[in-house]
Amino acid sequence: MIVEVHTDNQSTESFNIQMSMARAKTIMDHIIKYTNINPENIEIYGYGDTRPIAPNDTPENMQKNRRVEITIFYSGTETDAKVPVENLESKDVERANLIELNELIELVQYAAVKYDIYFRVKGKRLKELAKIDADEAEYLAKSRAKKSGYKIIKRVVTNETFMYELLSLIRDLNNTDVWKRIYSAWNGQLVEPSKLHRGQAVFVLYK
Repeated sequence: MIVEVHTDNQSTESFNIQMSMARAKTIMDHIIKYTNINPENIEIYGYGDTRPIAPNDTPENMQKNRRVEITIFYSGTETDAKVPVENLESKDVERANLIELNELIELVQYAAVKYDIYFRVKGKRLKELAKIDADEAEYLAKSRAKKSGYKIIKRVVTNETFMYELLSLIRDLNNTDVWKRIYSAWNGQLVEPSKLHRGQAVFVLYK
């Protein structure tokens, strides 16, 4: 199986490639989790905006370029089966939980970057499309978090007192480990909340 992800040209080429690879990996993780396909038989590629199928001159054409292409090669020899978690040894369960947490963190990071794009993009129609993408990413992250026993809080930087509000929020959560699970983005890169500008989103992942 080959998973290829493409974007429009609304950011830099390197950022678009990074985002398309992140989405390709998320798709691969879902395939691995919910099917019996051997991970060794999956290849992922993130092309960013380097292979458009339409000019990036209208919102409709840009939407065409934001696409996922999956090619399946079937040989009839796939026999791997999922092993129920309850049948795994304790170390295997711990490893499975860690993998699940890492997948959740990637989804939260993805949502942070999507909201960064939404806050920065210009134009009413592009704003609408970017908001849809951001909301979908947030919904996906929160759904996975709920399934994994975690919670997600999203806050938007509104003024210079934001960091004090965030500190208070974390103290209320009473979980020092939450410091490791704060995700936000600026110009497509994950950054510390203190480096954000007004209007940016911060996600806090906690139990």
